[in-house]
Amino acid sequence: MLDLANNGKERAMAMAKRSTAAHRARIVEEFRASGLKQPEFARSKGIKLGTLQGWLYSRARGRRVAEPAEPAGRFIEVAPAARAAALVVRVGLASFEVTELPPPAWVAELVTALASR
Repeated sequence: MLDLANNGKERAMAMAKRSTAAHRARIVEEFRASGLKQPEFARSKGIKLGTLQGWLYSRARGRRVAEPAEPAGRFIEVAPAARAAALVVRVGLASFEVTELPPPAWVAELVTALASR
């Protein structure tokens, strides 16, 4: 004999276990493509109408509830930034390389000091 009460509990437990973000996204997309009304579609999938409506509402509001997360452990390629060429400054017989430019105020002071000599 079929135990309807127990069968309903098992079905609810199964839905709770498999209701992942990917599953919800798939159900929402299937509903949109089906052309069925919400009650008909929910009944055909064995889910409560309110559950389907909640998933649709969450998706429409832009929540990530119905979207699968990025896979963990994915690698992305990273390339080192190109190093800027050094600026070679020659003052008289002395020369030096500048790899980072100092603040403009410091450069102005330096130019003023060199001009006064």
